[in-house]
Amino acid sequence: MEKTREEILELTEEIFFIFMEHLSESDAKKFIEDDPDTPKGTRNTDEGIELYAQLEFALLRYFKVEL
Repeated sequence: MEKTREEILELTEEIFFIFMEHLSESDAKKFIEDDPDTPKGTRNTDEGIELYAQLEFALLRYFKVEL
């Protein structure tokens, strides 16, 4: 089953947020923090960015999507 890069990004985001929803609030704060530039918004911490990138890379490899 071929996937586009956009589909991989959507899947990565879905997996990332499913994972975050199952963490305790204190553990989730290691990966997601309040975004001071966006009212009521959040952004990934450095650890969150790294986890997201690792998930994306693994899915790109699995589905053999060009990097």
